[in-house]
This record gives sequence, C-alpha cells and structure tokens, in this order.
Amino acid sequence: MVETFTTDFVSVEDGDVTPYTPQELVQKNALIDIVGAEAQWRGVSDVSFSTERDSRTNTDTESAFIRQLDRENTNTATGRTTGTVTTDSDIKTSNIFRSNPESDAEEDFFNIPTPPDPRFDLVGNENFPNAKVEPIKLEANYYVEEIGGGYDSGIVVAFDDDPFDAGNYDTTVSLSIQPNERKRVGGFSFDIASWEQYNNEFDGAQMKFIDRGEPFGTSFLDADMTLTYKVTTREQELTQDKISVTYPSVPSGTSFDHHRIITRIDGEFENSQYINANRSGEVYSELSPPDEDSEKEITIVTEGTERQTVSQTASVSYPDVAGGFSFDRHEIKVTENGNTVVSDTIYENRTGETLSRTSSRPTDEVTVTARTFYSKTNKIVDKTTNPRIQPEYLPQTISTENVSLLFDTSGSADQRKQEELGRELVSQLGDSTNVSVIDFDYDAVELVSLDSLENNRSDVIDAINSLDAFGGTDLSVGLDKSVESFDGETGTIVVFSDGETGDNPVPTAEEIGDSGIQIVTVQVGRGETETLEQVASVSNGVFFDGEIDTSLFGIVLDDNELSEWKELTGITRDTQSFEHSIEVSEKAEFRFRFFWEYLTPEPTFGTTGFYDESAGVWREVAVTELDNEALQYNHVQVHNESADVWGALDVVDISNENALEAFQFYDEDVGWLAPRQFNTV
Repeated sequence: MVETFTTDFVSVEDGDVTPYTPQELVQKNALIDIVGAEAQWRGVSDVSFSTERDSRTNTDTESAFIRQLDRENTNTATGRTTGTVTTDSDIKTSNIFRSNPESDAEEDFFNIPTPPDPRFDLVGNENFPNAKVEPIKLEANYYVEEIGGGYDSGIVVAFDDDPFDAGNYDTTVSLSIQPNERKRVGGFSFDIASWEQYNNEFDGAQMKFIDRGEPFGTSFLDADMTLTYKVTTREQELTQDKISVTYPSVPSGTSFDHHRIITRIDGEFENSQYINANRSGEVYSELSPPDEDSEKEITIVTEGTERQTVSQTASVSYPDVAGGFSFDRHEIKVTENGNTVVSDTIYENRTGETLSRTSSRPTDEVTVTARTFYSKTNKIVDKTTNPRIQPEYLPQTISTENVSLLFDTSGSADQRKQEELGRELVSQLGDSTNVSVIDFDYDAVELVSLDSLENNRSDVIDAINSLDAFGGTDLSVGLDKSVESFDGETGTIVVFSDGETGDNPVPTAEEIGDSGIQIVTVQVGRGETETLEQVASVSNGVFFDGEIDTSLFGIVLDDNELSEWKELTGITRDTQSFEHSIEVSEKAEFRFRFFWEYLTPEPTFGTTGFYDESAGVWREVAVTELDNEALQYNHVQVHNESADVWGALDVVDISNENALEAFQFYDEDVGWLAPRQFNTV
C-alpha cells in the first residue's frame, strides 16, 4: 500500500540547503521504497517602503533705485538792430594783356586775372568795409603778332577754348600775317556762377605754335584775358540793442546741472552753448545782429535734476505641490544686502499665497525665497520569483539564464497567437533573465539585443507587439541568428512557428543542441508538427502544441500564494539535499512530500503462508535470495525442497506494524522477530 508523507513548510532563502531523509521521516524500522516525490513553494513577499522627496523653489530679488527727473527754469530776452543802409553798384573789369616781343616761345600759358581789392582801390582809396564783389564773366582772346619783320604764311596755331582743362588744345587755326600785324585767332567767353567756381575750377588759357610757317620776320604769341565783375558798396547807420538775460535760478528741489544759452536770429536757430558753472542771478549780455532790422533772441535755461527713490518689492508665490505628492512644509528665507532677516519653516500649506519684501533704500537689495517640500511613499513588493532546486530533481525545468524569443513572421504563421504566448512567457520570467527578440522569415532580424529584463522588459514587449507578417520561412536562418545573439554563451531558444519551412532545420538544431543550447518549440497554427518535434528532440528541448507550460520557465508567487506541486525525480529513502534558488525577494517557504511503501523483497523462491486465526485470513510472506537488500534479517533461512535451494524468510522486528506477531520467535542475536507480511491471500 502506497502511503504519503508531507513535511511542514520551512522558510528558505536563496542559496539555502535543506536536507531530508525519507527513511527517517516515516519513523519505520522496516526499509521503505520511494515511489514518487513532489515539491511545493509558498511565496514570501519582501515588502518595503521608499519615500521619494522633492521640492520646488520660487525666488525673486529687487532693489530700490534712484529715478532722476530733469527740471528747468528759463529766462529769455530779445534785441533788434535798427538804422539806414545806402547801396551803390558798379560794373568793373580787370584784365591781363600779354605781349612779349622779345620771346619766341613755342607755347604760352595765361593765368586768370586777379581783381584788385574793391574795398580800397576800386573806390578811390577810401575804406568801405561793406563793399561786395561778385564775378560776372571771363573772356580770353588769342593773337599772333608780327613785329618788325616781313610777311609770314603757313602758320598753324592751337589753343584752349575754355578755362577748365589745362593742357587740352581744343582748336587749331591756320593763318598768314602781314608785317607788324597783330591778328586774332580765337578765344572764349564764360559766365561765372560764383567765386568758388572762378577760384577752384578755372585754370586759365593757353596757346602754342603747331607750325611757324615761312618766316620772313618774327611771329609771337600773345593774348589778353578780361574779368568782368560787379562791385556793390553799402553805407549804413545802425543801432544795435544790448540784450541782457539773467541766469535763472536752480529749480526748487533739484541739484544744479548746467546753464544752456540758446541764440536765435530772426526766429532761426543760430547756436547754443553750455555753461557748467552755476551763475544763477548773474547777467549775460550780447548785441543785436549787425544787420539792419534783424532780431536776436537769447534764452537761458537753468537745468537741475531731482532724485527720487523708487521702492521695489520682491514677491514670490509659495510653490505648489507636484502631482502625486503630499505637502510636507514650506521653508522661507528673506535677505537684505546678503544678510538673512527672516528664516522660517511653515507646516501649514500656503500654496498659492504670496510672500513679499520691499526695498526702500537704493543700497538695499532684498531677496525672498519660498521652497515647498513634498514627498510620497512608494510600496515596493518583491515577490518570490522562480523558486527552484537543482535540475537533477526537476528534469523538466527549462534554463532561463539566457533566452532568445524567435518569432516566425512569415505569412502562414498565426501572428496574434505568437504575440499572446510571447507576452505570457515574458511575464513569467524574472528580471535577471537575459532576453533577446528575433523575427525571421526568409531572413532574420534582431529586434532586441540580449540584456536583462530589468533593463529591457518594455523594449521586449514593444517588439512582440509590433511583429509583422510577411514572406516565407527559413527556420535555420532564425536559429542561427538566436545563437548569434547569445554571443558565445549557452541558453534557451524558444521558437514560435507553425513549422512550415522551406529548409530542413533538424541538422542545424542538432548541432545547436550539441553546443549546450536547448531549443523549445511552440506550434502556433496548422503546420509541420513533426518538424518542430524533431527540432526540440535533437536539442534536448521541449515541444509545446499551441500552449506553453510557463511553469517550466519559472513562476512568480505573491505573498502566501502556493505553487503547484512539482514532480521530482531521483528521490530515494536516503538523505536528499535540496539547494534552493529564489529570485527577487530571495525568500520562500518550501515543503516536500513523497509517496512510499515498505521495501518488500520479491519472492524469488516463492512465498510461505501463515494463517491468522484472529483475522481468519492467510498472510503471505516472501522467500527470496539470501543477499536481497530488502531483507532486514537474512540469517533466517528456509529450504525450498522443490528447487532444492536455501532461501531467506523475510522477517522483521516485532515492532514493525506489518510483523505477524502471532508467529513471532526469539533470536539470540537480534531479539524477537516475526515474519513480515508480503501479501494477503
């Protein structure tokens, strides 16, 4: 009869070792045989609280300043010049006459005339300071003259026909000349716009011989230039007013800046000047203009500056509390000129209210700062994750140290089912598991590189949710890409596929399995089941049809949550030591149960029957080889006459609950013994 023994829960932590000896646990003298065993875990959550603190600060700085306001006082006086003026005008000329019979120059230059000073020479050597000279016209005449000689012919003369361009001979004339003749060959006449044009633009006159011809005498070049100008004289008897202005006083309440003297003649601005010395009350004088009936106005402005202190207020609002946080306190600080005048902690929530401080002196800088502190407490629950014992006791456990999720994105695979199973599997894996995501059709692409789920869990889920279905299938290419993602490490490849593939992936899978990498295949949709089974088989993996036993990849237990019983293998009646591996909380409760029966020898030499009168039944006892390990006392021998061999009668201590006490006997070496029941007949 198979019986069950279950241990109590014991608290275990990651790395603990718990030993159990089934033979001792049943507290039976007779040997037992273990026919099955299971293990179960109960979650122990590690709950902690973390307080997150933060703050916000508002600050403002202000300082009073001096505002300067300009003020002015003004005094004004005017004066006019009166009298009579007599004007006389005359047209005058001034010329240069050039005749040099002693020179036979090939070329001559003639400067423009310079008129005499009209204030003296032109009006009879009398002083007329108001005389005015205006240029009118400039004329030039060019001549060739034969003096004391004979007739000359073939003469060619060139001359400048305007006074603007020295060196430029504009006109050429051919002529003949009689003895003692002075012959005009040309000239120019220009109206003059101004003295500026006359003095700055006119450069004079010039002429030259091109060919003196056939000289029977001596020919000379000469010219005269005439300047016509107008001379106007003025005689006046004028009376000029004396204009006196008192410097105004400094405006009340101001400090002196300057005096400004402004002069206008006949209403037009003439000039201004600044007096930086304070002359308030003194008198400033000038004469009226020197022109008849001209009026001068003199204004004196005394300017001063009024300095006003303008107060400034630094003002801040108490910062509000960030969303999801709770108010703790306000800390306020007020400084004046860097010195703290207010420092306080306020535990009343004044969010939105205003804190102010005013600076009333220009030298005082005030700063107000309001800082709001707030916090929130976060509950952190670390659950019991992936509780396990060593693989020899859990042969069906799949390694999850490194996992590559390989998705078939060909057109034939069930995309929705793949995504659903992928998300389910990822939810069972602990943060320490390293995961990569590969999709394949004709080609393979690494969507997420291998990293711990603590770092890339959201990226893994996003990649699963964004799979697309297109193209054919080449499973070997996908398997090779997953192996590549392990970067030389071993791990587990989980293939989601319908099994329809254009290649034969079995040799590739076998080679991968030989390298220590396990392949788990999950069939989604209709396809080649046999192919997926073979891929899993040759790599020592597991095949799932449409669903996954996610517990093989690990479990996550809430506090006090029980796992399913996990079947154990390799358990004997001797001492078993379970090494515990627990992630995240690193805590769990563990219990062990086994199914047992007494270790009964096989009746190699048949059985012997004993009649139990009290029960009215025959009890059968095995007779076996002398060295059978199930025997407790193999010195109790019986002879099998039919086989003519000696065998051992299975006997036990009479304290054994299966001892047939009615047939007990005494052994000097061992004590009281009795046959042990093998079967009821």
